Amino acid sequence: MVQRGRMILGLVAVIGMAAGVYLVGNGRVSLWDRDEPRYAMASRWMDRSGDWVVPRVGWGWEPWTPRTAKPVFTYWCQAGAMMVFGPTVFAARFPSAVAMVGVLIVVAWGVSKVSLRRALWAAGILGSGAMVIAAAKMCITDAILLLWVTIAQVCLFSIYFGHRRQKDPGWGWVIGLWVAMGLAGLTKGPVVVGVQLMTMVVLAIFDVKAWRSVRGWGEAVRWWRKTRPLAGLGMLLVIVGPWLVLLQIRAPEFLSTTISHDVVKRVGSALEGHKGPPGFYLATIWGTWFPWSLLLPLTIVIAWRHRRLVFVRFALAAVIGPWIMMELVQTKLVHYVLPIFPPLAFLTADAVVRCLRGQYGDLKNRATFIGAMIWGAAVIVFALLPWVAVWKFSSVNVGVTIVLSASALMYAAGVLYLFWKQRPRPALISMGAGMGIIVALAWGAYLPGASFMRLSPRIAKVLVDHGATGQRQVLMMGYKEQSLAFYQGGTIDDAAEGFLIRNPREKWPLWLVMRDDLWNKCPPEIQRQWQPVDRLSGWNYSDGGRVVTVEVLRRVEPAAK
Repeated sequence: MVQRGRMILGLVAVIGMAAGVYLVGNGRVSLWDRDEPRYAMASRWMDRSGDWVVPRVGWGWEPWTPRTAKPVFTYWCQAGAMMVFGPTVFAARFPSAVAMVGVLIVVAWGVSKVSLRRALWAAGILGSGAMVIAAAKMCITDAILLLWVTIAQVCLFSIYFGHRRQKDPGWGWVIGLWVAMGLAGLTKGPVVVGVQLMTMVVLAIFDVKAWRSVRGWGEAVRWWRKTRPLAGLGMLLVIVGPWLVLLQIRAPEFLSTTISHDVVKRVGSALEGHKGPPGFYLATIWGTWFPWSLLLPLTIVIAWRHRRLVFVRFALAAVIGPWIMMELVQTKLVHYVLPIFPPLAFLTADAVVRCLRGQYGDLKNRATFIGAMIWGAAVIVFALLPWVAVWKFSSVNVGVTIVLSASALMYAAGVLYLFWKQRPRPALISMGAGMGIIVALAWGAYLPGASFMRLSPRIAKVLVDHGATGQRQVLMMGYKEQSLAFYQGGTIDDAAEGFLIRNPREKWPLWLVMRDDLWNKCPPEIQRQWQPVDRLSGWNYSDGGRVVTVEVLRRVEPAAK
């Protein structure tokens, strides 16, 4: 009883520490890539306008246009947070952090039905994974979607497990399954249906092989009826239907565009250049599942040995099925396989518990130590990366860089030392805890002070300080960043190279944000008509990772006659 109490306290501590890591620095680190600004901008518009039906973005000189990329639930969450915290980056990211904490709670609760010890390890492993942390700290759909998918998978397993024990699972699990699927549909469309179906299909294949075809496919899929699909369809309509009706009334083109572009085209072709070869996720999981990718081979081997156990077999199906589906989808991004991470965390925790109990000696053998050395080399490379910024940019805080690099080196050295001494338990605990400490240092101290990574907020501050926020006032050339549009207010547009030459002065804006190499190419007679206001340099990471210098220019008005 005392040991159980300690494990429960351990679970609370692990989830609490993960929550701290997910929240630290979120309001001080600028928006990443293209998607974060789009979500933040649409949510801010929803909060200000009061239109909670049609998400819209302000990008360019035209009126705010519907953003058809995703359904509405994520915008509801972010706009709701903005009502509480204000229209800030922290508010936009807050729902993702809360949702990921919810995922850890659901995983811990679900796995505790099998083993409280495995639940503790599963929560720690999942909560400290690189891709999980990234999703928790970004204002995109993935953390919120993962919460609903995980709840749906736990309910699906409970229905399956009840059938295997010849017990009626009851309506509670059925309602939980379909409500979670409905909310997932409001978050990211029909992907949750694919996750559940692929899990069920792979599970049926495993069951047929486990029973050596004595009872065949009929028995393997008979339990599917217990998900109550007709009642579930009704629940889906109740959850999703009202929004779809209002959406069709206010923006009739929204739904057709979403289905044709973001579902059909995403499956059949690579959108926005996001493509990858066959085996893309097999190559990238070594980074996205870091630091626990060290245990991937061990996890796979031990899980396969115990695939006859019902909970292991279901978890294997929940990993393999959605993985195959995402490999078949032509548009590929590393976070698309996030739904496999909760069952993978359980399988990893199961392997760890079995090894620590002495059932397998794999955590103490030479192969594991060699893998740990490769793992440590990757951490050392990460520890040295911030010094590239010191070399490239003069504004980097050297003191914070020293602390971050030294912490990462100590992290690698400590874990390697413990594996060398054949002390796997403290080595694994150090892997998870150290990952959290490094991320907290990076987001809490290093990134907020890394001005070279905050180019868009710095440019926007210059524009806002000079009142350049009105409609049709600002153009950017050679620096196409939607994060700049968010920080500036959403009235900035982009123009192609040569805009000033091809258009008369009457069509020029009052302000230009222009990459300096393009500015230097402008004829002198054009340059004389612009007054440089500021010149800023930084890392344009979403445009090939280039270091760029940007000129902020104000149009010179002709002297009064």
